[in-house]
Amino acid sequence: MVYSSDPRFQDPRWISFRSETMLRLDHKCEECGSPDSVAIYISHWEKGKAPWAFHPSAYHSLCSDHRNRRKNLENFLSAILSKYEVGELDALTNVLEYLAATKSNRRWITAMLYPCVKRLAHNSNENSQRRAEEEWKCDPSME
Repeated sequence: MVYSSDPRFQDPRWISFRSETMLRLDHKCEECGSPDSVAIYISHWEKGKAPWAFHPSAYHSLCSDHRNRRKNLENFLSAILSKYEVGELDALTNVLEYLAATKSNRRWITAMLYPCVKRLAHNSNENSQRRAEEEWKCDPSME
C-alpha cells in the first residue's frame, strides 16, 4: 500500500522507524523470503497512535504478492465476522488470544481454524468458500 498521501508517512520518525524495522526484518518477505518489492505492512492500526508507535506485532515485512493476499484475507474475514454478535466475537477472541499466548504451531492453528472458516464461508456463499480454500491453501481432508 502506498502511504504517500498521508503526511505521517513523510515524518522523519516514520522514515527512521521504517528503515530500522526493514533492517530488523532482513529486507525480506516474512512469508516467502523474497527480497523483491518488500515493504512494511501494518496489519492492525491503533487508534490515536502514530504509525511508528504501534505494537511490534502490527508490522510485517511482505512482498507485494503477500501484501495483497493478506489484505484480501483480512477483508474476507472481516466480512464474515461482521455477521456475528459481540458475545460470539468475544468468545472467538478468547480462543485466538489463548492460541497466540501459547505460541502454538501455526500449522496446527490453521488446521484447527480452517474447517470453521470453511463452514462459515459455505454458510455465506459458495464463492466465499472457494476463496477461503484458495487463500488458506489447506487440504480439505483436514476436517
